[in-house]
Amino acid sequence: MRIRTPLLLLTAASITGLTGCAALPAAPTVAPAPAVAVDAPPQAQVRFAVDPRDVAGLTPYDLTGVTADGSCSTDAGTTKVSVRDDAAPKGSLEALYLTIPASGPPVVEPTFHSDRGGWSYDTSYATSDGRQGSATATATVRDGRLEVTFDGRTWDGAVFSGTASCPVT
Repeated sequence: MRIRTPLLLLTAASITGLTGCAALPAAPTVAPAPAVAVDAPPQAQVRFAVDPRDVAGLTPYDLTGVTADGSCSTDAGTTKVSVRDDAAPKGSLEALYLTIPASGPPVVEPTFHSDRGGWSYDTSYATSDGRQGSATATATVRDGRLEVTFDGRTWDGAVFSGTASCPVT
């Protein structure tokens, strides 16, 4: 289901031309990310900006993995994150996999529980005609948890971004 929101575009000239109106409010502040307990299960949020496959849609997805199904690790300079919920309902995000090598591009792969094709948005996939995905990712350790911020683009133009967090093992 797609929800369309009307967009009101005001130019500087039209704003200046308004009389008797109060000043525009300041931009809203962004609340800091909530603190997560060190032993909390792996968690992720993925937001799609473009989805040509129309599998994910353009809504944000929250994923709380089962501790046994998810992990964070760093070995020889490569960071791996796995957040998975095998009980995810159809049409929802069921897993997020990230690999951030010491050198080379990261790989980000959100997957959906779907009956149709196109459920994996793997940024490392390349087509025979040379189209390929790309990703960026930044990982930091804070308060005993690995926190990753990422964005990705698939070979066919799906664009997404998000965060992941899990205890460091």
